[in-house]
Amino acid sequence: MVRLKAIYPFIYCLVLVLNSKSIFSQTGDSLTIATYEQKIENHFYTNPDSALCYLNLLGEQFSLNNNFTKTSETYIRKATCLSYHYRMQELDTYLAEAQNFYDKHTVEIDKHNHLLKFDLYNEWGDYYMRLGDYEKALSIFKELISDITQLQERTTTDYNYLIGAYQYLGWIYKYMGQYEEALNHLFKSIAIEIEHTSSPKNPNRYKINYARIAQVYQLQGNYKLAKKYFRESLEELESALAAMPQYSALARNYLINSYNKYALLYQQNHQWDSSAIILKKSIKHHQKDDPMFINTYRHMGIAAMEQEQFAAAEKFFKQSLSYIKASVGERKDRQYGEIYTNLGDLYFQQKKFSAAIQHYQQGIINLVENFNHKETKHNPALKQIISRKDLLTALSGKANTLHQLYLQHQQKDLLFHAEATYALAIDLIDSIRLDFNTDMDKAFLVKTSYPIYEQALHVAYTTQNHNNIFTILEKSKGILLYEAIRKTNLFASNRIPANILRKEQAFRKELSYLEDLLQKEENKTPENKKFVSTRNQFHSLKNEFYNFEQQLEQDFPDYYNIKHTTSTPHLSNIKKKLLSPNKTLVTFFEGDQYLFVFLINHNETKCQKIPLNGQLRKQVKAMRSGIYNYHTLDHKTDKFHQEMAKQYCRMENLSTNS
Repeated sequence: MVRLKAIYPFIYCLVLVLNSKSIFSQTGDSLTIATYEQKIENHFYTNPDSALCYLNLLGEQFSLNNNFTKTSETYIRKATCLSYHYRMQELDTYLAEAQNFYDKHTVEIDKHNHLLKFDLYNEWGDYYMRLGDYEKALSIFKELISDITQLQERTTTDYNYLIGAYQYLGWIYKYMGQYEEALNHLFKSIAIEIEHTSSPKNPNRYKINYARIAQVYQLQGNYKLAKKYFRESLEELESALAAMPQYSALARNYLINSYNKYALLYQQNHQWDSSAIILKKSIKHHQKDDPMFINTYRHMGIAAMEQEQFAAAEKFFKQSLSYIKASVGERKDRQYGEIYTNLGDLYFQQKKFSAAIQHYQQGIINLVENFNHKETKHNPALKQIISRKDLLTALSGKANTLHQLYLQHQQKDLLFHAEATYALAIDLIDSIRLDFNTDMDKAFLVKTSYPIYEQALHVAYTTQNHNNIFTILEKSKGILLYEAIRKTNLFASNRIPANILRKEQAFRKELSYLEDLLQKEENKTPENKKFVSTRNQFHSLKNEFYNFEQQLEQDFPDYYNIKHTTSTPHLSNIKKKLLSPNKTLVTFFEGDQYLFVFLINHNETKCQKIPLNGQLRKQVKAMRSGIYNYHTLDHKTDKFHQEMAKQYCRMENLSTNS
């Protein structure tokens, strides 16, 4: 069973289904085996419980004939089925069973099919990659590469495994933020594919995977090379779609997604005209009433909005809304939340704040279950959220709009509603921070959270809520620094068993997957059996995870507290426990426009908002650079600390010579 998932994503599913007919020889009761095979083929991608049931029966059939090779294949297929459906808790158990069976019958199995060992490598590596245990995943794929390169003779199938392993390594390094390593391994996979698996009929097939390379260059900020590789990948995909009509549906979806990602690259580079052109190419491949229209038209609306083509943007967003309505009706849906938030942004840019606030509120309503308040003074509780990242964007837009309405009308209640909404957004940042797994998650949170902290500080500064100011200042420093400290504390003592950590990761990953699946299934009728089954599975798993965390808190209280504590100290405790009568604490936040300096001593607290210009802006920039280039930190922060001392003296009316 060749794992093609990492090599040609758009044909992977079809190839597995086609291979499933021939993967087993007709041993034992051939009619029974053929029946089981047909049932497995029918249910493998739609009903995992049914597929697993028939795989168990199939395994028993081969076991009766002592066919260890075919029995091992059945174990691996069960793991593949669970992997496809992202049932991470069970996957751990099934993989262990598959590994134990293989270890017990290694000699007999390898006589007939040494590739089963490679399949197990792939399954374990993919499993650990999904859990976010990147070091473990790397070691497994490196071991797979070592085993393949030690073969005296290698077939095309062996090379396909080798290509897949290098692609996995590239993707893992991408998740880790090690982009040069990612590119090295992705190019290595391409080189092997060109040399050992290309055919005269399809010599450029390898270019399909250029889209992966393009995404790494995009993350690296090398837009020129990202565009080059996207273009070549898309050209090959266009050719593949024309040459392989039997794969048209999957190829078309992959092509549309690639076009949309290519368009996002131009949007990141603020080249909105080019983005719109690419999105129009994407639309050519959509079919009538295609749900993928929703996302494409939404991005066309964003491109138009950024070019201040407001009428066109509104038209695109409303077209997107009409497609959502045709697909899901009036029920809540994440895509509704995204579009209403986009409309809020559109009206905000036009300074139509009353319309903006209503659309942000409508976006929030669609992103939180059991929240239906259309009055903008109401906010949801942080429970039953459909999409936390989208909700963070909507809450930020709402809070910013409330602040602008306050500046227009000078109504105190608007200011306090803005402050409460920012506080909720910051709580949501804490919630996301506890669960992020990759460097890309951290990058999203850093990019999104800093403007929220800065705007929240402006509001708190206006209300002169010193406790709130201090809380925001402390939380703003916590995202990357807290994560580094937390990981050090969690793993340095090595007191938590590895299987406990894996189980916790598996719970979070599986819950996240089920949330996404529920959103997709909600596009169908509420009576849809798969939706009901998925929803029941989700709530059951949430209860199981709650019990697991309760036991975790009881058995490993230090770990639990480090993992879950997001609170900040209160000002009164700082004064009592950390500051002696002759000491003063000075803390600050560097925003895009202002530097907020906060002073605490036994007698009082003060906050000052200083415009960032000239020399101070250069010093802040050097300070930020020094955080990431720690070998130059002392030199780069020296002048900044001197400036902070001067600001302290001004606030205290002291001489700068004292």
